[in-house]
Amino acid sequence: MTLSFALSPTLSGLGCNNQLSSDFQVAAKAGTNPSWNLGISGKLAAPEFYLAGSVGGGISYQPWPGFSLSLSWSRPYRTRGSAGTENLNLQGRLTGGAGFAWSLTWSESLSHRLDQKEWTSSRAIAGELRLASLEIIGGKLAPQFSATISLDPAQWRVSASASAQALLSGHSLSVRLSGGQGFQPATERTDRTLSLNLSWSSAVSPGIQPSLNYSRTWRVLLHPRYSPQISEDQSLETRVKFDFSPWSDELGLSWAPGRALKITNRFRWDLAFGPVVAEARLSLEGGKLSAKTELEAALTLAPQWGLNINGGLLFGAAPFRAAFYLGATLFANF
Repeated sequence: MTLSFALSPTLSGLGCNNQLSSDFQVAAKAGTNPSWNLGISGKLAAPEFYLAGSVGGGISYQPWPGFSLSLSWSRPYRTRGSAGTENLNLQGRLTGGAGFAWSLTWSESLSHRLDQKEWTSSRAIAGELRLASLEIIGGKLAPQFSATISLDPAQWRVSASASAQALLSGHSLSVRLSGGQGFQPATERTDRTLSLNLSWSSAVSPGIQPSLNYSRTWRVLLHPRYSPQISEDQSLETRVKFDFSPWSDELGLSWAPGRALKITNRFRWDLAFGPVVAEARLSLEGGKLSAKTELEAALTLAPQWGLNINGGLLFGAAPFRAAFYLGATLFANF
């Protein structure tokens, strides 16, 4: 059996508005087949006392190769606010294939609000097919297909997708087309979606890995007594990662027209006592500018003990606001 725990106290705020909080986690796991896990996690805050978190566990078993079963349970707790929802999930999975791969997954879920006695159920069936890679000029092409049917009291939904990935001389190109339709019995509303996703990445230059991702989604809302509502969303994300041991740096830019613009940078240096990570984020969303800088260092205290120290500064404009935080995480594995 493996027992682990983590404690993360954090001091945040500016001036007289300081707040002390601590995240904690205790977990135990054992076995291989079957295997089980049990844990409790949460957050404690002061001076305004607040305690919230969840307790849960799970067990998984594989009777024979290609067939597996899993059962998981979670229950929240909190000293104030909404009661939360308890969940119980059962899943069965079949896999197989020769020269290709397929999988079929069935899941059954039960849930109920802790302030109510009635349980609600939902179920889903999902299938996936991965065909053998096809040889093309200069590389390989890997097609993949999937479909899902989900049923719960609030919504019935059917979705399907088809994708293909091409590996060409150090470059990776992928195209994914997906669509779905949902129906809400209570409101008689039907929604239809169609999504297109294009991505590219390259590993041609040693130590430099650029990537680009573009997605676009079209939605139609239908109702027997109202006119159709049509909407469209798109986003673009690009990243460049520099990896020159013992340091690495990743610069990212994401843009959603009319919604948000975000710039991120993450720098890591592996030192003798452990890694040091510096991260900065700048975002413009809904006409509001905000930023965050964070510095984190990981220290190895002993073979089974570790300590993470982190601190940072957050600020925003319109109106101006700022906050500082300093925290640490002590963790152990037995």
